[in-house]
Amino acid sequence: MRDLRGLPLFIVSVSLLLCVASLEAVASRALLDPPRSVRSGWWEPPGEARAALLDQLRAAKERGDMEAARALARQVEGAPDGGMNDASSGVAEFQIPSYVRGARGDGEFGSRWSPDDVVVAETEFHEINPTLVGATQGDLYLSCELADAATLLYYRSTAGGEQWEPWRILQAPEFVLDQQTVAIGEGNERWLVGAHVVDGMALVSWRESLSSDAYDTQLVWINPEGISHPRITTDAAEFPAWFAYAVYNVRTPDGWAVVLSRSLDFGWTWEPPVIVGRYCPGWDASGARPDVAFGSGILYVAYSSPSGSCDEESREVYLTRSLDYGVNWEPPVALTENEDAETEPAIAAIRACADEPTVFVSYSRRWDGEDHDVWSANSEDAGESWETNLCLSCIEQEDERTPDMEASCQEGGSHVAFWHDGRIDYARAKRDEPDEWEMHRHVNQGQSVSSEHRRPAVGVDPTRPVEEEAGIVWVDRRNWGSTGYDLYYDGPAASATLQRSGDDRERIALVCTPNPSSEGATIQFDLPRPGFVELSIHDAAGRRIRTLAAGEHRAGRTVVRWDGSGAADRRLRTGVYFVRLAGVSFTTTRTVTLLR
Repeated sequence: MRDLRGLPLFIVSVSLLLCVASLEAVASRALLDPPRSVRSGWWEPPGEARAALLDQLRAAKERGDMEAARALARQVEGAPDGGMNDASSGVAEFQIPSYVRGARGDGEFGSRWSPDDVVVAETEFHEINPTLVGATQGDLYLSCELADAATLLYYRSTAGGEQWEPWRILQAPEFVLDQQTVAIGEGNERWLVGAHVVDGMALVSWRESLSSDAYDTQLVWINPEGISHPRITTDAAEFPAWFAYAVYNVRTPDGWAVVLSRSLDFGWTWEPPVIVGRYCPGWDASGARPDVAFGSGILYVAYSSPSGSCDEESREVYLTRSLDYGVNWEPPVALTENEDAETEPAIAAIRACADEPTVFVSYSRRWDGEDHDVWSANSEDAGESWETNLCLSCIEQEDERTPDMEASCQEGGSHVAFWHDGRIDYARAKRDEPDEWEMHRHVNQGQSVSSEHRRPAVGVDPTRPVEEEAGIVWVDRRNWGSTGYDLYYDGPAASATLQRSGDDRERIALVCTPNPSSEGATIQFDLPRPGFVELSIHDAAGRRIRTLAAGEHRAGRTVVRWDGSGAADRRLRTGVYFVRLAGVSFTTTRTVTLLR
């Protein structure tokens, strides 16, 4: 939340009164629909033989043995239920577009912590439909479309969002490229993996190595009757041998369906899609947007569909999950049951917290036919049961819509951003308190967010403290008269500690090499002046597992060797770990991936 110090007292007073009024409006609506628990009719657990295969598969993924993981995944696969109808495909009739791949660009734009929002993309075209992802080393990648230009743009920030540079351009002049989505896969191989729709009938993947200049494109699926709104994720935050998953809509002879394709080789090839959910028969779902998330060994898909008579105003949010990495899917369960229309679901799952797997879903609700609000549901037992009807933002006579979510890889929380009458609002919830949302209203300056392209994108920089790790990008029209739609970026304000020591923070470097590593890492940090520091190792849930150094250190460079062990010199297993350097007036974090 922005610092109120220095504002005239009457402005602060008015702001507080408005906040109280907003909270009263939220409370009045929340009482109308008290929280309830929804118990699903999930399938029975797998038999002993299949369960043993899944244990072996997880072990292979954890140790980074990709060859064994692929072989075991094929054994688990067998004959998956609900495969696509061959009559809906025409793969042989489609040729992948001949792309023009632009070189890396130059330039920097704005400052994240300045009084103004950051301009990321400002061209003569409209920049729309952004997505945002963060790598374990702190780099952020942003992608967007240029409207009416058959062009996809990629931007990168290596400074935690403080500066951005044009990174890649993808063009296919004879085709329409849109509805792009991106994810990051890190482990044995590091790739930025994306997917986009071509001419409304083909899903094409594009990936670029984050360790070299290699890139390629592949056809995921072709359906002349229609494909729309892909979303992509990986299980890379948990496994060195990672798989990629793409969820999207496909029109079949029986109506529109939500399908999933997966890649067992870092996005190089893709399996034919499997149907994971169906929309109401006869309803045009080309504009519906499903979402996908992976956490603690489970894959989740959320989507919205009309119920009963396929009335547009009777849409509900459904969720399904897979316990075997996308092979079999449990029957979809309705998370909402009322006379309002629930749409635009977003989902986030806590990763690598198998002892307490938490899942969040947020969605838009057209409350009583009056206006749109943002509501949420959560599960603290990996989707076995759900607490629903939790109001995130329900201000009367104001529209709140199109949430996007991302999960934290540190302390295990969830970040959400959504459109609110020309503004972007942000909220955060902790893993152990999933129904307690901390609101940080109005991320952007003014009320100039596009009402046509409302949905913001949320990404996470895992090298920052959890209260500062979220970044948000949106489509803004404040310069409509000169450049049209542009992309802007911002994030939660830095903590008071970091604000007091901003100059020191920019000069403190923390480097871990090699990364990934099989035998620990050499940790190097530079201090601008002498002082007390503590260097510690934390697991993926944020728990301290070893202190490497604690005491007074001289100014300049210090090098510490970590052998990859935890408490009592116990050898740590494969996974992502956090290296935390803390002083009196600063804290900085980096990630290290161990491959055993």
